[in-house]
Amino acid sequence: MSSAVEIRPGSVQARELEVIDRVLARDGGEGARLVDSAGDLVEMPEELVSALKTIVEHLRAGHGVSVASLQAELTTVEAAEL
Repeated sequence: MSSAVEIRPGSVQARELEVIDRVLARDGGEGARLVDSAGDLVEMPEELVSALKTIVEHLRAGHGVSVASLQAELTTVEAAEL
């Protein structure tokens, strides 16, 4: 498993970010759910909703985002790349 995931500015369309932002803004994102391929609903924990809101906010502002595991052991080169 990779120790970090990068999302570069412009890699997600502005319209998509706008829709996601609007959906997460409803009721403060409380009760946000994912739907799997079988149509089953899965509640999103508040921590994930909050993280997704922050990611969308930064992407809409034109900033790239990196998400790294707190448990990851990084080399100095990998740490410098974050």
